[in-house]
Amino acid sequence: MKGFVNETEKPYRDELCLNGKWQFMPVYENDLAKFIKPASFSWDSVQLKVPSPWNVNSFTNGEGGDFVTFPSYPKEWEKAEIGWLKKIFILPEKWTGKHVKLHFEAIAGLAKIYVNDRLVGENLDIFFPTEFDITSFLKKGTNEILVGVAKASLTDENGQYGRRNYVAGSFWGQHIAGIWQDVSLIAVPEIAISDVFVQPDVKNDMLTFSVSIKNNSLLKQTLKLEATIQKWEKADATELNLLPADNGILKDKVLKIENAKKIELKAGDSIIINLSKKVNGSLKTWTPETPNLYGAIINLVSGKKTIIDTKYTRFGWRQFSIKGTELELNGVPITLKADSWHFMGIPQMTRRYAWGWYKMLKEVNANAVRLHAQPYPTFYLDMADEMGICVLDETAIWSSDGGPKIDSEGYWKNCKKHVEKLVMRDRNHPSIFGWSVCNETLPVVINLMSAPESIVQRQIDEINNWVAIAKASDPTRDWISGDGESMRPTNLPTVIGHYGDDNAVIKWSSKGKPWGVGETGKAYFGTPKQVSQINGNRAYESQMGRMEGLATEAYSLITRQLALKASYSSVFNIVWYGLKPLPLGFKDLDKKPTLKNGIFFSDYKEGIPGVQPERLGPYCTTINPQFDQTIELYRTWPMFDAIQAAYSNPVKSPDAFFKNKPSKKFDIKEIDQLIFIGSENSFLKSKLKTMGVNFSERNQPTDKSLVVIDGSSIQSYNVDLKNEKLVKEMYIKSINAGANVLIWGVTQESLADLKEFLPYPFEIEARKATSFVKLQDAPILSRLENSDFYFSELMPKGKTAMNFGLKGELVQQSTVLLSACNTDWQQWNKRPESSKTASVYRSETEEKGAGEVLISFKHSKSDVILASFNFEDMPVESETPIRLMLANLGVKFDNSIHESKRAVDVNGNIIGFKDDPDGISFWMFSPRSLTDLLSEPDIPKLSLKIQNVKNFKIKLNMDKKTIPEANIPLERGWNKITITFKENVEENIRNIKLKFKTDQPEFFKEIDSMIER
Repeated sequence: MKGFVNETEKPYRDELCLNGKWQFMPVYENDLAKFIKPASFSWDSVQLKVPSPWNVNSFTNGEGGDFVTFPSYPKEWEKAEIGWLKKIFILPEKWTGKHVKLHFEAIAGLAKIYVNDRLVGENLDIFFPTEFDITSFLKKGTNEILVGVAKASLTDENGQYGRRNYVAGSFWGQHIAGIWQDVSLIAVPEIAISDVFVQPDVKNDMLTFSVSIKNNSLLKQTLKLEATIQKWEKADATELNLLPADNGILKDKVLKIENAKKIELKAGDSIIINLSKKVNGSLKTWTPETPNLYGAIINLVSGKKTIIDTKYTRFGWRQFSIKGTELELNGVPITLKADSWHFMGIPQMTRRYAWGWYKMLKEVNANAVRLHAQPYPTFYLDMADEMGICVLDETAIWSSDGGPKIDSEGYWKNCKKHVEKLVMRDRNHPSIFGWSVCNETLPVVINLMSAPESIVQRQIDEINNWVAIAKASDPTRDWISGDGESMRPTNLPTVIGHYGDDNAVIKWSSKGKPWGVGETGKAYFGTPKQVSQINGNRAYESQMGRMEGLATEAYSLITRQLALKASYSSVFNIVWYGLKPLPLGFKDLDKKPTLKNGIFFSDYKEGIPGVQPERLGPYCTTINPQFDQTIELYRTWPMFDAIQAAYSNPVKSPDAFFKNKPSKKFDIKEIDQLIFIGSENSFLKSKLKTMGVNFSERNQPTDKSLVVIDGSSIQSYNVDLKNEKLVKEMYIKSINAGANVLIWGVTQESLADLKEFLPYPFEIEARKATSFVKLQDAPILSRLENSDFYFSELMPKGKTAMNFGLKGELVQQSTVLLSACNTDWQQWNKRPESSKTASVYRSETEEKGAGEVLISFKHSKSDVILASFNFEDMPVESETPIRLMLANLGVKFDNSIHESKRAVDVNGNIIGFKDDPDGISFWMFSPRSLTDLLSEPDIPKLSLKIQNVKNFKIKLNMDKKTIPEANIPLERGWNKITITFKENVEENIRNIKLKFKTDQPEFFKEIDSMIER
């Protein structure tokens, strides 16, 4: 990568790159008041490699992909909320008479910058350049820069409506602290060009450069401007390593523009001069298919006709505009077929990654990208300019985590500055077709925060302010959007929706504006249960099965958008969810990777632009632009192929995917006895009794009997009845009589006893699982599907529905009916986006124990079933599959026992609760959080209507905070709802009437409830 001073600008300008090893002192304080310059420093023995955040290695939760990119950094640094960095440099002698600027391309946090022990300035930001004129702070020879940085979150102010007064973006921006992009000293003349704004007007064949000039000298100056336009071309290269290189060259001169009038500029003043000229066919247009680029060399000439400064700007001759409901490029309607994704840190901090992403987009027939939830490093825009990718450039005004402090004037002030900085930084890039000023602010304010209308209206007013700022800063582009901001009317000239059904899509398309979909589809959140609505049982089998369902969905969504004439079409997303995580530098995929695995970079160089990581770990990326030369650029899931077909012109038919057949139905045979063999105090017997199962008193099995043996309590049962062979005798008696036998549960303690009487030897192997896949039809599984054995959403992470799998000759001689799913869905469901794709992928590839959990075999005259389930971690949730399996074997249930425990019916009516000393309580199970918009969009809104009582308080999960009736924020799993009364407790308990309401009635079918747990 190149620096900030182009070769054409020398010798008038110069640069000293300060990237390299800086001294670093971490400060383990979390009090912003203690962020003061120390009297003395205790520098760490390990130096910080700038640019890189000092806490870089703790990005993401440590699961899934390995993001440890600087393993030399001490682990303790990750806990430091404050840090001090120092760099010594020698001022070049040839810079005498120049103005010297200290330029930080991006510092994450509240920064205090000192030069030679004098405070130069302070700044709180994360994404944009921080620049100071430090000419007066410098001395000849050796100089010192000291930078103190406090993590931005130290400025948080927790409140009812958010906590952040600064603009933080999403995952990366909220985590990092320190200097994370390039640092340079830039020397410029006293009289210099400070900015160039390229304004291509293709419609009117007019090219204009708005040139800002600053006179820092002590004298009035007489000046002229001239611009020379040359063709910019990429050096020919076929080797993949060279294709992303920043090695373009200027070739033929194609246009020259001069300013006829002399410019008079007083000492200390600034001025903006427009250089304009008709193009008359001398420039070729920029399009995604032909991304022609030009370099403008603008010279500032003194009155003596001497060039005193040169500014280089690359641009494209193109014009994006809106006509009616269409977006046009150079006067021709264009449909943007796009991708988007969050910034994921160091693995993405190279032109090579940007090139790899965009190459993949070209191959999937896409032509656009939304750089999502934060301003990306500018080389992403450079690469898009060169490759013909249309960019929707987005701010970091991202609200999906509920963090922005929307009741703070400071926050709104910082947002305005942020929008202006983005536009001013990026407006010369031809690839940018428009500005996305925010993401999902209105849905969060309205749905997640349930803010009052005054705050909602303030959010709308601020969106309108951002639109005005974008227009004022860049009048050359018509497209300004807010992603997912379709809930209320605004001044946005476009409509970009998120995650709506077909009615919503039709609504967005009928607003009389260019419209599109920024995010949709279940790729980032869809659990197997949700995806099974598309492709049935196949979704539960594996990540491949899930992705086949998502492929079908993506094709349908995109073709529907295009049929309705969307200007911008997208799902969320291709690069992270449509591609597989790549095991960089790692071959033994059945093992867990360690810090010894990965790609290592040892050739560290001082004073060059760009991040130089020490390592890239396995699974930290889905794009491999030759980081690992043994792995291809990317590997696809079926969703990629479906999107490729949908984005084709003309649209192609999608691939057909395998579909499971429905489960076979068997007739249920009547049984004359249900015999239980096991300890009276066993979990299994207690469980079955509470479910309404009644066992026979006599234990004389016949060929019409069902014998249930508690395989985990054999020893205690034998001891209780003082006969160590009793279970064996009962088993032999049962199979000789031809009874059906169900052995439920196997433990290490019971294994030897079971092996004594079962027909073949077998072993058990440690294995945990929360979902199971049906492998064979059988009477016990009649009408049961994979969905009936999918408990991953019902169980807290870390819990299990089995402890041991079955293996050995017995399994080989049996029919395996159910096996633990090879995919651990708890590594996917509701997990952080940054880690879940790699986590679930690794769960399939890494070694695990035997998964056979339900087998059947013939023994003597009987059909015998052996199950190694362990439902002790989910006593309530397991009732349904147990009930269905036993019912298939002829067991009758007393359903009144089960129904009497329910608190809420399928219509939301509260039909039972527990009387407490100060009120009432009951339990509700939700398969998803109603507060976490990051886990999935369009979460249901649940309210509770309470009648016939007054002076009550609603509390959730023993929290002291009272919650409103209008918004019951259930968390995923079991929730205890308590309603307390200030007075007249007994009377209120008698009179109270309660009913839940939701904007998604189907949600009531997903929940479970209990009066008491």
